[in-house]
This record gives sequence, structure tokens and C-alpha cells, in this order.
Amino acid sequence: PATGEILALVSSPGVDGNALDDHWPDYLVDKRSPFMNRVTHGLYPPGSVVKPMVYAAALEDGLLDDKQFWQDEGVLVLQNRTISNAGGKAHGRITTDEALALSSNVVFAQIAISLGDRLLDVYERFGLGREVSFELQSLGGFVPAKVASDYDAAQLGIGQGSILVTPLQMALVASSIANGGEMMQPYVVQELRGGLKMRQITRPRVAGQVMPSSIARDLQEAMVLAAREGTAQ
Repeated sequence: PATGEILALVSSPGVDGNALDDHWPDYLVDKRSPFMNRVTHGLYPPGSVVKPMVYAAALEDGLLDDKQFWQDEGVLVLQNRTISNAGGKAHGRITTDEALALSSNVVFAQIAISLGDRLLDVYERFGLGREVSFELQSLGGFVPAKVASDYDAAQLGIGQGSILVTPLQMALVASSIANGGEMMQPYVVQELRGGLKMRQITRPRVAGQVMPSSIARDLQEAMVLAAREGTAQ
């Protein structure tokens, strides 16, 4: 998180570069697309990993605090449609930190509704919807231009609806929280040696401050709670 160094980058199924001649016909007909690098070109609905960004946006706007209580009944009805927690589980009276730790769709749908279009601005600030500046080509994914309705906002606030991201983008989001709100530019090649050029060493570069350090600390505490008592045990 502090440097942007990518220590491991894995896409599965993959291609064995040492045995291309042997397996080439099989790779060509494999419907799982082994040549596609899913880290940079796989586009997915992110799901609950967007919730720290939703939390950050609400803290920045002063819409809530980490000690605020919510009543989570397991289901939220919006425009004759429902947003439910996993398995419809009701968490009862919980703080915002606990809502993140328990991945409450009901709470984060309500927070997203209160943010409206501001939520999309925050997603874009974190780099969603555009290519990552990186040695490897990548896709930018998709963030809609506007929130169409309260139900749409609720869906976007829990990582569903029309939003699409790459795994690399979400790795950078998590890293920026760990790094005090500062997002680093990722890189794979640490240094080049030999040839006619002098030795070239890649230095860490800041991509941007995506949230205040005080808010990053609040999110860190909530994410630690997720590992100790919540969905990440």
C-alpha cells in the first residue's frame, strides 16, 4: 500500500508460456478465455467492497459518524422493491462501524440514498470508471453519470446495479485506505538492468489523496472490526 509495488498478479485460468506449442489448440477453444488477464480486463459488479467508499463519502459530508446507531430489520423496501441483507438476516441496533463489519445492505443502501449523485463523484475520485495508469493496459469499468432513483442509489451503494470494476481497481481502493488515504500508482517492474541504458529503477509515485487521513483511520478501524467480529473472520 505504501509503494504501489505489485508483488503478485494472478489470473485464472491462465496460459503456460513455457508450453504454448503443446497447448495452443486447447487454449484457442477454451471458452473460459485463458488469454484474458482478469486482473486488468475482468469487469465485475464489485459488491460489498464498495462500502468503505460509501462510508468515507458520508463521513466527509458530515452525514453520519462512526458511533451513530441504525435499526437494521434485514430488509429495506424502496419503490415496491426490496434491498435485503445476505440471507435476509436482521442485525438489529448497530453502529455504522458494525454495519460495515457485518456488511449490512440495509444500512449502506440508506447511506447511499442520502449521498445521491455525490456517491458517483467519490467512486470516480477513487479511480473507478477509468483506466489505471500502469505498465499493463487495463479497462476502466463503468460508473453511471447519474443516480436514477433512490432504488438505483441503494443498489450502487452496495456494489450492484450498473457499476463495473476490475480487481486491480479495488486492490488500489483497499490499499489507499491502508495507506492513510493516499493512493499510489501501481507498478510491476522494479528495475531494468543492462543494455545501452543506465540502470532504471522505478520509484514510488503518488496517484492522489483520495480521502483525508483522519477518515482513512476511521475506515481502518471498521475494517479491522470486520476481521475480528464480522464477515471477514
